[in-house]
Amino acid sequence: MRRYHRTMSIARRSLLFSLLVACGSGPVAPTDAGSDAPMIVDAASADVGLDAWPPPGPRFCGVCHRDEDCAPGALCLALAGGEHACGIGCGDDSACVDLSLDARCEIEADGLPTQCRPTSGSCVVSPPGSDCSVDACSGTYDRCIAFDSGEVCTTACLSNVDCPIGMRRCLPRAGGSFCAPDLVTGPEACAALVADHTLTSCASAACASGDCYGAGDADSLAICLPDADAPCEPMLAPSGASVCTPPDCACALEDPTTLFGTALYAIGRTACDLYFDSASVDCFGTVVLCDRYWLSFTDRICGYAPLVPRFGSDVARALDAAADSTHPVEDALAEAAMLADLDPVASHVSTESDLLRAIAGLVEAAGATPDLSAIAASISTLSPAAQMTLAPIFEATTVALHARERALARVDAPTRVEAFDLPSGMVLPGVGATGTIGQRAQGLLLGDVDMHELAQAAIDLAATVEAYALTSIAGESVELTIPTPAGVIALRGPGNDTYEAGFEAVLLLIDLGGNDTYRAPVGATASPENGVSLLIDLDGTDDYAYHEVPVASDVGPVGHRRLPSDGRGRAPSSASSGPSSYSTSARQGAGRLGIGMLFDLGMDDDHYRSLRMSQGYGALGVGVLFDDAGNDVYEGEAGVQGAASFGIGLLLDAYGDDHYTAYAFSQGFGYVRGVGVLHDGHGTDDFFSHPTDVLYWSPQAPGVAQSSFTQGAGFGRRDDSAAGVPMSGGLGVLRDQRGDDTYTTGIFGEGTGYWFGTGMLLDGAGADHYDGWWYVFGSAAHYAVALLQDDEGNDFYRVAESGDGYRNTSVGVGHDFSVGWLVDRAGDDHYHAPNLSLGSGNAGGYGFFVDLGGDDEYVATSTFSFGNASIESPGDELRQASGTIGMFVDRGGVDTYARPTIEPVASDTMWLQTLHTGEGESGVGVDAAAGRVGLGLD
Repeated sequence: MRRYHRTMSIARRSLLFSLLVACGSGPVAPTDAGSDAPMIVDAASADVGLDAWPPPGPRFCGVCHRDEDCAPGALCLALAGGEHACGIGCGDDSACVDLSLDARCEIEADGLPTQCRPTSGSCVVSPPGSDCSVDACSGTYDRCIAFDSGEVCTTACLSNVDCPIGMRRCLPRAGGSFCAPDLVTGPEACAALVADHTLTSCASAACASGDCYGAGDADSLAICLPDADAPCEPMLAPSGASVCTPPDCACALEDPTTLFGTALYAIGRTACDLYFDSASVDCFGTVVLCDRYWLSFTDRICGYAPLVPRFGSDVARALDAAADSTHPVEDALAEAAMLADLDPVASHVSTESDLLRAIAGLVEAAGATPDLSAIAASISTLSPAAQMTLAPIFEATTVALHARERALARVDAPTRVEAFDLPSGMVLPGVGATGTIGQRAQGLLLGDVDMHELAQAAIDLAATVEAYALTSIAGESVELTIPTPAGVIALRGPGNDTYEAGFEAVLLLIDLGGNDTYRAPVGATASPENGVSLLIDLDGTDDYAYHEVPVASDVGPVGHRRLPSDGRGRAPSSASSGPSSYSTSARQGAGRLGIGMLFDLGMDDDHYRSLRMSQGYGALGVGVLFDDAGNDVYEGEAGVQGAASFGIGLLLDAYGDDHYTAYAFSQGFGYVRGVGVLHDGHGTDDFFSHPTDVLYWSPQAPGVAQSSFTQGAGFGRRDDSAAGVPMSGGLGVLRDQRGDDTYTTGIFGEGTGYWFGTGMLLDGAGADHYDGWWYVFGSAAHYAVALLQDDEGNDFYRVAESGDGYRNTSVGVGHDFSVGWLVDRAGDDHYHAPNLSLGSGNAGGYGFFVDLGGDDEYVATSTFSFGNASIESPGDELRQASGTIGMFVDRGGVDTYARPTIEPVASDTMWLQTLHTGEGESGVGVDAAAGRVGLGLD
């Protein structure tokens, strides 16, 4: 039994900013800045800001998203600005007199009951988060509740998803739970402490007591801090003394003599300037960024850019600790759940010892009647030890099946069909009908499907599987097959089995050995009725594939090998994009609207092939593929190998020289509210994402290069339309612990983010080779975060030369309010970089490049490199105000530089450069033989 604790780097912290105030009076929506990933438009929907489920006790003007959320006879009314709130049944206006605000009895539509509707067109009278110390609260947000930031107008809630932008935390208070204001983080939070006189500023005067930390000029964050004897959190100052400071004020303690400190001083900035304030992060007007979908850790790392590599290191350590433990899947799931804001608690391990009773219980839970005598006869060939080992797995599957039903308690059978396809279809063409993300769909995505319940159930199921010595019973003989409405239950012995007809939906399958062939969608939820699917294979060289139904467009260009179709065919080709698969079958560790897990516990070489939604894929669910050892091959096209959309997807491979192939949205990919992780432990591995066999359209290079989003990629749903539904991206992580590895991708990959997504490629030890095209190697676009971190080895980073202009924005670059980092900690490295590269910022973005040792070789094809900065569009007041920052730092070694204009870039030199004057651009580079780097990177 374990309890999971969130580390400081992934603490749930967000920025203080009210939706109605910010979106009503904040800056106008920014114009686009540069070429984008494909835009997903929802022009027909008007459901922005929708609450997923109502607070306790439906009432007039209570938040809702469907009629059933309101009182009997009441409807869920669509009001101004995408607001949805409960009406109340009425016969005439007299029934609306004593309500909380002016209302009139109106006809809604033919056949529907008349409703009291607010005459103003809105139930929001007191804006959420508004100060209620003077004025009373009314309307939807009619409760005055005290929080740390003061008394504010709010409403009751059941969970975070009930709460609006700016108040996205549901916290307990006297009388229930209520939506609480978001927390301000980073230097902005420190400045707020100065503003309310909690801390004393010394920017323009000396400290009355204590010492002054910070730059000490009128435009900087400079504060008076006492010594560590006071009640406080002591932190180490540049002098080596401990001083009292809130964690958000740590930037003021940065040593100005470090390489970063020197570089920041040269551009007139301090460490406390390296953040985006809440107005820049939360919302630009009512159109572009106002959404409730981002994961809470993003606020923290956007609130202070130097936290990005620290966050990456924390995630890498946590995943490595999981992989090296005796319960890797359980611990990795717990980490992913915390990153997804799902807050797991102590795991529960099932302990049933009677196999007959455990099997009968699972059969009953699955909606069938157990034949006890037949079951007893089938399992009689198993030893008592084997029966005692297997019984808890059956019991744990029963527990998971019940948990899945609790998670979907608010979702009726017809809606489950929609929910099964919805989150996958938002990314993958040809899955369901997802042209409009309307009222019901947002409810499903934001809380009707209880992902907390599903994540905890998956952790508990994994904990039970990993608690018992299953490999000790490999080779025992048994044969049991029980069809149920929730999927087949089966046990098989050590023969070389083939699973196809009759296994189209599997609830639980345990194979005790042999070289097996799987053509059925094992370890994957195959339908809304098949809510849990678990496969455990204990030994053998296994082939996981599918029934192939080839079509002509399966044949790609010479030198490229596409997987054969599976009966669904491929999309029509166009001038800009190729025939992407239309497969709708999930396989090999995929949880769609449920839990799907595949454990391969043998030491042999296995082969996994599937087109889409497979090999560790979660969509409104949890999907896991765990392979213990062997030189394995993973082949897929899209939504594979650690990918998630509104869920958790994990692929964990412990040992072996492995080969991974995909095209798009794979190999550590997180879409909205998704955490996708590919963790490979030890071995020389090849991660290949087809860059030029173009199946998925890219606006940067139509028909020339793939829109990849692979190998550590976070992707969001961009929707600039006035009535659209933008959705912030999720988290994608590729972590390779050790080995000489090769990475190949197209456009957007190898540590990349788009539209509030966060992507990280975290490589440990080994001499590695990185190859990509555009938005790669720790580069991001549009309010996103990207990190490529390599711990050691002589590495090669290449964005290949071309005369076609299809190489750009790579190697530690932040574009358009994004943060991009590349950190290489050791080795003699080679970098071949394109235009806009090597620690450069563009259009209000921050780009950081750091190499901490070795004799390095740098080749850049453009002067826009090596710590440069450009606003992109001169005169852009919004990006002038936020500033654009590019920083390049190389420490140690004898380095060589080449680019069209070399001066003043050179070894043992510092240089300043920008592309425009008077536009808030700050570009700086430092190459030093020695010295502390700073910003927590030493």
